[in-house]
Amino acid sequence: MKKIALAAVVLVAGTAASAAPAAGPGLSPHIYVAKIAGAKPTLLNGTWRLAINSPGFSVNKDGRAAVIGRVRITGNRVTFQDGTGPLACEGAQKSGTYTWRVAGKRLSFTRVKDSCVGRRTVFAHAFTVVV
Repeated sequence: MKKIALAAVVLVAGTAASAAPAAGPGLSPHIYVAKIAGAKPTLLNGTWRLAINSPGFSVNKDGRAAVIGRVRITGNRVTFQDGTGPLACEGAQKSGTYTWRVAGKRLSFTRVKDSCVGRRTVFAHAFTVVV
């Protein structure tokens, strides 16, 4: 009798877990796009493509490589660490941490700590999930 009761509890628990709503979409692996106009410095105006495939990320601006680096995602927090590229931040500005949220096809970042002006400006804009 105990074996049957235990089996029933395991079956019900497994059914409840599989019936629970799925977690929201993850940050990786996806490609996002944001269009920026009116930014200062004007170098930041254009179409930005953010590709995240943890543990790496890349950013293109108007179809040209801008930054390639590493990304660390922990729950709803993400830390970007710039590596190479003509717009990569260096030194103390190399890393920036944000919280992130995907609602529908919209990705938004909220800055936790980041002294890189370019990344802060770009990530202040909403991105659209492309893939």
